[in-house]
Amino acid sequence: MLYGIIAAMDSEIESLVENMTGREEIIRSGQTFHKGMIGKNGVVLLRCGIGKVSAAAGAQAMIDVFSPDMIINTGCAGAISEKLKIGDVVIADTCAEWDFYLGGLGLERGYLPDFGGVFMSADRELSSVISEFAETDSDVVRGLIVSGDQFVAEDSQRKIIKEAFPDALCAEMEGAAIGHVCIKNDLPFSIIRSISDTADGKSTVDFQMFSGMAGKKSAAMLIRMLNSMKGE
Repeated sequence: MLYGIIAAMDSEIESLVENMTGREEIIRSGQTFHKGMIGKNGVVLLRCGIGKVSAAAGAQAMIDVFSPDMIINTGCAGAISEKLKIGDVVIADTCAEWDFYLGGLGLERGYLPDFGGVFMSADRELSSVISEFAETDSDVVRGLIVSGDQFVAEDSQRKIIKEAFPDALCAEMEGAAIGHVCIKNDLPFSIIRSISDTADGKSTVDFQMFSGMAGKKSAAMLIRMLNSMKGE
């Protein structure tokens, strides 16, 4: 079993790299992959860069070069639900691309012609396993994560998301793009995000203060999971 793990930023993946044994760096398609073991499990890690294109390109390169059995996207996100606070963890049951819009063709926001719908389903078994390794049960919420090529920090952005996706828990910039690629490749995926900001007028300051902490928190859940699993 080979776990593929992708994050956008160094701060979201560095603790995973530090916990690897037998690590080797492999450069493909201009990207640096880290391949090794965490616990008894094979892992390939990638810092893909920020945004949906970087995430999709990284996910496809990982699949083409390493053939992982699944891909997990980890990192931080901005809260859309008022019930979430900084440090909470969201694991996707579904995801969507909130900025993808073919309204001029009469289609709803997020509708993907490739799939004939808006929502993409994460692998529920994988997401359930990840959720078992939270520090406390109250830390984790499961539901809809939305992705877009915008850092959400304005009321106008929140309004668009909340009107089109009233069940959205948080917003980030990579997860649904990785999910999109995984579905095309018939590969299970999951998205885990720790809240770094509240996706409003305070987002820029909060993100700068808490993104490192949030990224490490979601990564820590994966490290606990991988260290506890027997490997196959």
